[in-house]
Amino acid sequence: MLRLRDAIKGNLGVMMLSAGIWTFAGQLVIPFQSIYILHLGGSYFHIGLIASVAAISTIIPTLIGGQLADTYGRKKMLYTMSFIISLNFLIFSFAKNISWLVIASIINSLALGFRQPSFSSIIDDSTDEKNRAQSYALWSIAPPLFGLASPYIMGVYMDKIGITEALRIGYLFLFAASFIASILRYLYIEETLPEEDQDNFSINELANDIWNGLKETITTISRPLKILGIMGLFFGLGAAIGGPFWVVYATEDVIKLSLSDWGLITGINTLIGTVAAVPLAKVADRRGRLCLLIPAIFIMPVAIIGFIISRSFYHVLLVNLVVTLLGSIGMSSGQALFTDLTEPHHRGRVNALWSIAGTMRSFQVGISPGSLMGATGSLLGGYLYENIGRSLPLYLQSLMVGFTAVTGVFLVRETGKICSINYAESCPE
Repeated sequence: MLRLRDAIKGNLGVMMLSAGIWTFAGQLVIPFQSIYILHLGGSYFHIGLIASVAAISTIIPTLIGGQLADTYGRKKMLYTMSFIISLNFLIFSFAKNISWLVIASIINSLALGFRQPSFSSIIDDSTDEKNRAQSYALWSIAPPLFGLASPYIMGVYMDKIGITEALRIGYLFLFAASFIASILRYLYIEETLPEEDQDNFSINELANDIWNGLKETITTISRPLKILGIMGLFFGLGAAIGGPFWVVYATEDVIKLSLSDWGLITGINTLIGTVAAVPLAKVADRRGRLCLLIPAIFIMPVAIIGFIISRSFYHVLLVNLVVTLLGSIGMSSGQALFTDLTEPHHRGRVNALWSIAGTMRSFQVGISPGSLMGATGSLLGGYLYENIGRSLPLYLQSLMVGFTAVTGVFLVRETGKICSINYAESCPE
């Protein structure tokens, strides 16, 4: 059994604290980003367009970041890009129109692309194989707790002084908090890439190294990991199509909740998710990653449809609680499973491949995918929401999650038993 004291030591503890500080301010604005776009003169199509441009902007940086994470070092990439992302929030705060948001989103995505492989690899390297799902559950619990009340506070604040002004102030808070978090990572994170694997890099040789490194990395991807990757692609496409529109569907367009209502629902979801995460992760560590993951993904399309047909605060709250519980399973079991099946020395580049494709390692509704699937889905979702029907992107999201579930059956067949997969412990007899 994983002890809390052991889990919060070292890099994982620093990452949880720094991410928690970041999340406290981030949750003031992240749940309302789509509304911010609308109130700066954008349309529903612009919501999808900005998400699409941001996703495409991560492709090349992620390739480079993956190579550097596995050769140059993970800590350097982590804290440098964290500082750049932090400073970029000032552009979001002072944005005058949609053009500012496009520029800020591109800068943010470039830095995230460079940072993501190192970020994920440091977390992966800091988990123990036997307790990996529980470690990911703790990772999912601590940072969100910092932002538990933030969406409700911002919702009340926006109802009181206005959406645009409140969110501008929120982005200023996010800049300050993220800058502090970046300092903590600079001071206290320890490098996880072994010294013998570190090497100086040459700009002239970087492209060749990236290509050769990717070819070598692709050969390490096993068949079960490929199936899991396909599952993540379907899930990511659905998240990109429908995810950006949940908040506007619930508040401005169809269900007509107040912003404070949506903030309250978000806060309650965070609380329930944190309470449930560790018990669910213990099952994943003891009985196998797939025992809960596959059933959860099969139930999730029905839960999404439940949100679509909701017409009151309590209906939305109930459906979101179900989605949150299913997402807690998807987060800990999904990420642990991806890590189990990935060669340690290739984690940076493999994580880069997933990011470029838009493959989601965490099967959570509400998490945004990147790159190819993210760009495609966001553009499609924005067009459909504005021109065809408000609910259509959400129905498509449900359909894509359904495809994810069906694909998961092949993963079960590949591993023989639903409660046993590669490095995960086998089912008790």
